[in-house]
Amino acid sequence: MGKKSALKRELEEKERLIERMRELLMWQEESHRRALSVLEGEVKLLKEAFVEMKGLYERHLALPHETSQQRDEGLDPRAFFALMAARGKTTTEIKKIVVERLIEGDRRFIFDGHRLWIANDTFEDLE
Repeated sequence: MGKKSALKRELEEKERLIERMRELLMWQEESHRRALSVLEGEVKLLKEAFVEMKGLYERHLALPHETSQQRDEGLDPRAFFALMAARGKTTTEIKKIVVERLIEGDRRFIFDGHRLWIANDTFEDLE
């Protein structure tokens, strides 16, 4: 009976070891899930930051870079459209803004019958 009891103890010990390994594996899987969740959150934040920075960069590129000659001549209408488009306005909305500003007598918009003159401005009030 000595061999049987030693064999039984060895089997019980191996079963405890297997159970412990299962618990460890489950803990590792849960730890992996938590780490993956954190990484997914970080990726989401990085994507949002990228989109925001890209928008800021595009708006910066669309801003007119003034020279003294440009200040006198005003802003090219295409540059104004690009500036407003970078701020999320559609072509129809931009045309509507120009017409409304001309009707209201906004001094930044002048139409002499042949040519549209737009003053160099940030137009932040048109957002």
